[in-house]
Amino acid sequence: MLEHWRVKLRKFKWDDLYAVQALINMIAEDENDPYFYNLEWLHFHLNQQAVNAEQNCFVSTVYGGKIVGYSRIEIGDDPTRITVHAGTHPNMQGIGIGRSLVRLNDFNLLAISPHDKPLIVVRHTATDHQPSADLLACAGYDQTDVNEDNHLMWEKQLR
Repeated sequence: MLEHWRVKLRKFKWDDLYAVQALINMIAEDENDPYFYNLEWLHFHLNQQAVNAEQNCFVSTVYGGKIVGYSRIEIGDDPTRITVHAGTHPNMQGIGIGRSLVRLNDFNLLAISPHDKPLIVVRHTATDHQPSADLLACAGYDQTDVNEDNHLMWEKQLR
């Protein structure tokens, strides 16, 4: 478990499911995402073979365990291109939670991916959510495209 300031980062546990689902919807509302993400949707995505939730998903907690950030990775058909989905509670942005999650995910991905192949991490942000764009740019990600959901796509080659 990694601690930074008053934030703790740890691996996701299935007991976190309800809190993470609520957090995702708070983040979606802050980013003007029109969707409501229900519990079944989250459970389905975390149960995919490409995710391995208890190994590769993380949460950030404060104040006795309140979940204020999350991340999940998806390893698709190409193990050299990995997608990371993440977010921070709107009231907790700007204090290092997102930065800590980005660093933890990048480190974890380097540890679990084949060492003899390149590794590109793909992330996305809402087009009008400047804090997320600033965070990824500061972390060395380059904006590469806009996807079909009108999200900005960001990439960083880790090796």
